[in-house]
Amino acid sequence: MHIKVTNGVATQAPGSRLRAGVSTGARRSQPRPFGFSPDKIWPVLLADIAEGASLTAALQRLRPSPSYWWAKDQLRRNPELRARYAEACEDRADRLAEQLLELADTPIPEGLDGPGKSAWVQQLRLKVDARKWIACKLKPRQYGDRIDLEVRHTSISITAALAEAERRVIEARTAEQSAPLEIRAE
Repeated sequence: MHIKVTNGVATQAPGSRLRAGVSTGARRSQPRPFGFSPDKIWPVLLADIAEGASLTAALQRLRPSPSYWWAKDQLRRNPELRARYAEACEDRADRLAEQLLELADTPIPEGLDGPGKSAWVQQLRLKVDARKWIACKLKPRQYGDRIDLEVRHTSISITAALAEAERRVIEARTAEQSAPLEIRAE
C-alpha cells in the first residue's frame, strides 16, 4: 500500500492495493484521505493507554478506528509523540500495579460451589500474573525482580594453569611406568 502523509493527514495513492492484497480496481484522480487527525486522535489514545488499555484496544474503541499500522507509523515518524506514548506506557504499568491490589482484595462471589470457586480463583490468578508480567516489562526498575549479583575479581594466570596441567600429566605418566605389572592366573 502506498501511503503519503501530508500535514498530518495520511492518503492512499490511486490504484494501490488494499490491505488484503486486492486491487481497488477503480482508479481515482485524487488520493483518498484517511481523515484521521493525529492531533485529535492521539490524546484519546494516550489517555486510554495510561488507564491500562493496550494500543490495539484503544484503537478499537474509536469509531471509525484507525489501523494499528497507522498508529505505529505515526509513532515511528514523530519523536515527540513517541516520547508521550512511552510516558503513557509507564502510566499503564502504574495502573496495572494498582489493579493488582484491587484484584487481590476482590472477595470470592457468593453462591459458587467447589469447582466454581476453584475456576474463579484460577481466573483471578491469571489476571494477576498477566498484570504483574506486563508491569515488570514496562517498568522493570520499579516492578521487576531484584537480582543481586556479587562478582569477585579473581585473576587467573593461563600460563600457570597450563604449567600445572603439564605437571599432572607428567606425574601420571611416571606413575604408570613405575607401577609393577600384575599378571593374573585364571
